[in-house]
Amino acid sequence: MAGQYFTGTLVGSSIVRGSSGDTYGTHHSILGVGGYMEVNTIAERNAIPVDTVNGIYYDGLSSGQRRLGMLVHVYEDNNIYHLQPAIVYSGWTGYTDGQKLSALQDNGNWNIFLTSGGSNGNGENITKVIFQTTHGFIIGDVIGFDSISN
Repeated sequence: MAGQYFTGTLVGSSIVRGSSGDTYGTHHSILGVGGYMEVNTIAERNAIPVDTVNGIYYDGLSSGQRRLGMLVHVYEDNNIYHLQPAIVYSGWTGYTDGQKLSALQDNGNWNIFLTSGGSNGNGENITKVIFQTTHGFIIGDVIGFDSISN
């Protein structure tokens, strides 16, 4: 990766509108790399491309339009998905470029994005996904938190 850098059109400053009265946007989220995107269907989410010719980009986090940690809102089911393999960042940095490319391509690494923080006050629970390699739990187990017995 040494000496490589992103390819594209050099832009000397920010992309802005012509005047404060203009109503058009400066960017289409679906054309970006990573970040936040909106698509109509799960199939469109799964079709967000990786760059199989050039592989992992200079940053070590992205390829094509996919980037580790990106979020995609799917209108079809009204969910936001997070592209995150079941590893911590230190595991990602230990991956080879080929393993990183495979992880970005793997549509099984899209997880519904959930916020954390406990009950929202309306009787609904908010959950948090935690990756732990050794434990005695099975899929479907529910773990609670009792703030009284800190």
